[in-house]
Amino acid sequence: MRKEGQIQMSFTMIFSIIIIIATVALAFYFIQKFLETGECVSTRLFKKDLQDSIDRVWRAPAQSQQPFTQKLPSGVKQVCFGDYRDAEAYPDIQEQYALYARDGDNFFIYPAEKACGGSVARQEILHLSLTNHSFFCIPAEDGKITMTLSKRSSTDAFVYVST
Repeated sequence: MRKEGQIQMSFTMIFSIIIIIATVALAFYFIQKFLETGECVSTRLFKKDLQDSIDRVWRAPAQSQQPFTQKLPSGVKQVCFGDYRDAEAYPDIQEQYALYARDGDNFFIYPAEKACGGSVARQEILHLSLTNHSFFCIPAEDGKITMTLSKRSSTDAFVYVST
């Protein structure tokens, strides 16, 4: 006797559907991880390019001024310079970096989780002077940061950052 409307799926068909769902889920997971890795590399390259530009201005034999414009990883709102302990004007940033900033760190990306999960959100930039400002941030505009790097004289030992 045969029942009408009954659909029977074999074990292999059910198993195949489970395998397809698992494969699609893993594909989305790995694509997401790949994109996160790209953002992390972008953050590291941003810091390297900034340090290279500062070093170029610092090595200049005389007064020098150079614009610096760079694309930022998505979600980065500000790039900050100075000692985070002097960031009273930026309480969110001060609170976030109080947990894991080190002495000597003078470069911060906010929010930290957008910089490789916080692992490269704070760094030390060499040859950088912060005498004009104890702590200041430059907001990202349209996913880019724009600043001016300058050396005031041939005897100046530091590079200054301004907007």
